[in-house]
Amino acid sequence: MINSKIKEPSPEKSKDRNGADQTKILLVDNLKDNLLALEWLLKRDDVEIFKANSGNDALELMVPHEFALALIDVNMPGMSGFELAELMRGTNQTKNIPIIFVTATAKDQSFSFKGYESGAVDFLLKPLDTHAVKSKVNIFIEFYRQKKEQAELLSKLKATQEELEQALQSRDDKVRQQTDELEIRSGKLRQGADREKLAEEQIHIQAKAMESTLDGIFIIDAKNPDFPIIYANPSFYRITGYVKSEILGVNYFLHFGPDTDPRVVEEIKHTILQGNSFQGEMLLFKKNGEKYWNLLRLAPVHDTQGTVTHYVGNKTDVTLMRARDLEIEEQREDLLHVTRVGKLAEFVSSLAHEISQPLTAILSYAQAAQRMFKGKEPQLHEILQYIINDDQRAAEVIRRLRRLLKKNKPIFESVDINALVNDTVKLIMTHITSKNKAIKFELDNNLPLIHGDHIQLQQVLLNLISNSLEAMEASSDSRDLLIRTLRKDTDTIMVEVKDSGCGITAENMPKLFDHFFTSKAEGLGMGLSISRSIVEAHGGRLEAKNNPDLGATFYFTLPVGLKDS
Repeated sequence: MINSKIKEPSPEKSKDRNGADQTKILLVDNLKDNLLALEWLLKRDDVEIFKANSGNDALELMVPHEFALALIDVNMPGMSGFELAELMRGTNQTKNIPIIFVTATAKDQSFSFKGYESGAVDFLLKPLDTHAVKSKVNIFIEFYRQKKEQAELLSKLKATQEELEQALQSRDDKVRQQTDELEIRSGKLRQGADREKLAEEQIHIQAKAMESTLDGIFIIDAKNPDFPIIYANPSFYRITGYVKSEILGVNYFLHFGPDTDPRVVEEIKHTILQGNSFQGEMLLFKKNGEKYWNLLRLAPVHDTQGTVTHYVGNKTDVTLMRARDLEIEEQREDLLHVTRVGKLAEFVSSLAHEISQPLTAILSYAQAAQRMFKGKEPQLHEILQYIINDDQRAAEVIRRLRRLLKKNKPIFESVDINALVNDTVKLIMTHITSKNKAIKFELDNNLPLIHGDHIQLQQVLLNLISNSLEAMEASSDSRDLLIRTLRKDTDTIMVEVKDSGCGITAENMPKLFDHFFTSKAEGLGMGLSISRSIVEAHGGRLEAKNNPDLGATFYFTLPVGLKDS
């Protein structure tokens, strides 16, 4: 017997000819010829094969390497294949490696049970069927790679989500800081003539700051109906591409470009005429026609009598940030897709329950037949035993699947439905902005608390908002999305999500909440079905209707003060 290892451990990752990581498998047999035969049979460019002549050599190879599969000969001197498998199942590093036992002789039932109890997933009988060996090994290699890819994807999604949260927090802090600076600056201008000298010094300092800031700062004469720009800092010219002679004294709105959304322009004009502040992101055009995203903030400046005399504006070029938001949005869509696919686990769990019942009946019939033919028809008795063994293995697979898919009990607690709406909109606000849509609220401030699972109800609202945004994508005129909360009656509150999209066809309305029904090319058909299940579990009802003018409204009811059941 050869005691040394055939291939020494190498902690570096091996690559195939294309530079991709190779998947590692382990062959264990005390006979060198058997190892060489298996290696020749399983040789692939993307697979690295390790060989060991004994159980001890195999355990040493498992320390520095991660194997997708181990093919172990049962009848080895010293440490048998069964003993090696039991040792592997005793450590966290090796307990999850799939094991296929290789044996030269067919054994009785107890031999097979012992192998599966030791941790085997399958047996291969010599002489080996080359097609069967390759197929089984390829299945385990592919399964291993899929697990690795899923783990890497989840890790990347988590990292991207953390980056998004940091980016949003940083941007919010910057907006608050610059808004506070504008309010302080405006307040100092209203302090009066008795502090004129000090005000002039402060204005000089502020002017220097505005000259050096990267944001575009400008001032509009609000008393003039043409709203001319009377000041702009260098960053303003850099961002817009215009020169001073094309800016000063010219109507502020003439620099927006002909393709700027006219509704946004009208909203800004209305804000200025009302003497209010404005803040929002909008798509603008430079002098050369180049598009750029602009975070615009406008704040009124009042005189000593409180009359608005000027507007101070702050333009921040957020084009790069928007590009990153879109990248993060794509990652978020991938995560939502993974979540939707995960919902299929509920259906699979139900299917597993249904399959377990006929499996139990088959087992009972086979065992009864064995008792009836005991001592007779040995071949029939053997066939019945095969049926019992396969039935038990299938039942165990079902039990493991159901344990894997088992969900935790929802957490019911007091929930403020208006706070839930606001929290949910914050999660999807970037998505709403990227679609160039506007969201409005009509929230009843006198609603009582409800009793429910915050996460599940948020999932329902997210799904309804996402569906409404998709329904409005087909038309550029469909822009407004309304969320309303109200009290339907003494014991019930209602939440409505109203869009201005294409509406729901009469053909689709009856099957809108059916499992797997979807009107979208890439939809799974599970979102509305799961949402209705969640609402009904809270004692409410989810429905949909077409609006009289345009679009559709999804609404659901929830009882007031529902207790845990």
